[in-house]
Amino acid sequence: MNSAVAYQPVGASRGMPPESHLEMPPQDLRYKPSRRRRDRSTPAVLYARFILIATTLGVSTYGIYQMLQVVRFASMTVLQGLMISFFAVSLGWIAFAAGSVLAGASKRRDPLPPTLPENSLTALVMPIYNEDPVRTTSALQAMAEALKDIGANHRFEIVVLSDSTDADSWIRETAAIHVLRMSLTSVMPVWYRRRWKNVARKSGNLEDFVTRWGGRYDHMIVLDADSLIDAPTLLRLVQVMQADSTLGILQTAPQLIGARTFFGRLQQFAACVYGPVITRGLAAWSGDSCNYWGHNAIIRMRAFAENCGLPTLKGRKPFGGHVLSHDFVEAALMRRGGWKVRMATDCGGSWEESPPSLIDVAIRDRRWAQGNLQHMKIIGASGLSFTSRLHLGIGIMSYLSSPLWLLMLGIGFALAVQSHLIRPEYFNHDFQLFPTWPRFDVELMMALFWFSMLVLLIPKMLGLVRALLSARIRRGGGGLIGGIACAVKEKSPGVRIIGVQPARLPSMKAAIAEGKPVTLKPAATIADGIAVRRAGDRTFPLVQKYVDDIVTVDEEEIANAILLLLEREKTLAEGAGAAALAALVNRKLSLVGKKVAVLVCGGNIDVTLLSRIIERGLVKDGRLVRLRVHLPDYPGALNLLTSILAQHRANIVETDYDRAYHGVGLGETAIEITMETRGPDHIAEIISALGAAGYAQERVL
Repeated sequence: MNSAVAYQPVGASRGMPPESHLEMPPQDLRYKPSRRRRDRSTPAVLYARFILIATTLGVSTYGIYQMLQVVRFASMTVLQGLMISFFAVSLGWIAFAAGSVLAGASKRRDPLPPTLPENSLTALVMPIYNEDPVRTTSALQAMAEALKDIGANHRFEIVVLSDSTDADSWIRETAAIHVLRMSLTSVMPVWYRRRWKNVARKSGNLEDFVTRWGGRYDHMIVLDADSLIDAPTLLRLVQVMQADSTLGILQTAPQLIGARTFFGRLQQFAACVYGPVITRGLAAWSGDSCNYWGHNAIIRMRAFAENCGLPTLKGRKPFGGHVLSHDFVEAALMRRGGWKVRMATDCGGSWEESPPSLIDVAIRDRRWAQGNLQHMKIIGASGLSFTSRLHLGIGIMSYLSSPLWLLMLGIGFALAVQSHLIRPEYFNHDFQLFPTWPRFDVELMMALFWFSMLVLLIPKMLGLVRALLSARIRRGGGGLIGGIACAVKEKSPGVRIIGVQPARLPSMKAAIAEGKPVTLKPAATIADGIAVRRAGDRTFPLVQKYVDDIVTVDEEEIANAILLLLEREKTLAEGAGAAALAALVNRKLSLVGKKVAVLVCGGNIDVTLLSRIIERGLVKDGRLVRLRVHLPDYPGALNLLTSILAQHRANIVETDYDRAYHGVGLGETAIEITMETRGPDHIAEIISALGAAGYAQERVL
């Protein structure tokens, strides 16, 4: 089907292909429709949900109990009761977020889809509204040409759906689409349609496309005007849909790109570091009832048409009228119809852009807030799964949680004012011998505050740990020291950050001294993980801004640190991972009386190198010694020597005889004995005993 459609010459002259209608009836939220049979949740999903529920309930119960201890429950005032109520809701909200991230740790990687026959046609659908057509068409052209490079272009068509209301935008769009169509004449059909009436915004735009041309396609991949998906990911999405005939929506986890402003870069950094652990947790406990974010997702066309027609909500605006945040609702309706809604967390290759400023975010969030609060009219719809209702509730709480926090702070302020202006009543009863003292446990309240902050920061801490363990993210984020220094300094500017490099290749120290990256001569070091001849162009400005000092350590110091970690902490670290500890134990900086955190990471060390480090360390510590002893060359002489060594508890590891070298006379032999000892004092004791027995000996170093 697709190869016949893809290269029809009509594409160069028409805006859209011949219509192929699908019915998309509005769904009645009051009645439960007939649906496909749903599969039961897998054990992995149930386990993730157990972690989520246990964390949420455990943290909330502990926090509420401690809050009740702050004030006496029996003598609680109305304001105190209100504060505890708002605190319980707010703590439960952040506990849920922490539990979701922890549940994500149980999720396995997504399996690779099988290679299936190329018998489907997918529309790359991009709805636009007064957008820059050069940017949008450039992204579409890049995706089409990348698909051609992997031989999959004949399975896709580009469809641009314009809702633009500005006449200048129409002219620019028409010209840009013509250029795109001519550029992709031999690659992929390009279709373009502009609506005269912008009914129901984006959801209405997509509905018009589905009802008029949806029958032509098996799937559609919905894109935003700033979306970009690489070719392998596009092909993988189609293959996953083909492999699972019950899958209705497969959502990717897009990363932010293209930020130029400081605010945008902050958003991009946060999405890169914290976003993956959040989406992984969401996918882990949602299972087949996941969410849809409106773009960068593939949708089964007929399932969407049958189940996702949006009703018009009753009542006045802002809560009545057309559904604005349509994506959450469409995912819930798709699941209500028995189709799976899943999230692909491991495929990568999916990107979008973010608003460049706080004002732009506020404008976007105003629209999202209205749309998400509309979900209060949908969350009780008949037939929705509990998980779908939970997603709708999360969307509502995303905009209600901040006012709840503000109310709680306002009540706390009112309590503080009340304690200063209103005289407490010490004797509440007519017959009371002792006064009733007001109670407010400040120390417990501070402990509860720090506990709440810990719960709040759990997703960020786990995201940072994941980023530090990922070589790809470390390189893209300015290296290990760049990422750590930026994250720590932005939160706690008073913390000193010290960098450590091997003395043989101090490329960053040399760059700081010169004011620019310089290239050093090649050199070998056991800290090969940080052995770079030139400081990175991305890392260097971060180190200049955030790192307070850089010190160097030599090979012997690094080797000793590796051995120290093995013996004391039972931790195997490579040379680069032990460099920071080497700097600390060798007092490269004056840190007496300071609280110091040492980063130890990486265990990629060669076994033979590790054995040499251990042996050299034992020699240096006096726990391995080699002595050359001269003794008469007759039967039993060695027995007399070893008996002395045995009396002093020395364990012989290796022996070597020599009758021709080391100044050995006739009738004598020299024997080199390697022994395990307890330390320098034990070695001195052995040497003294051998001297007292008349043996000539020397220590081999």
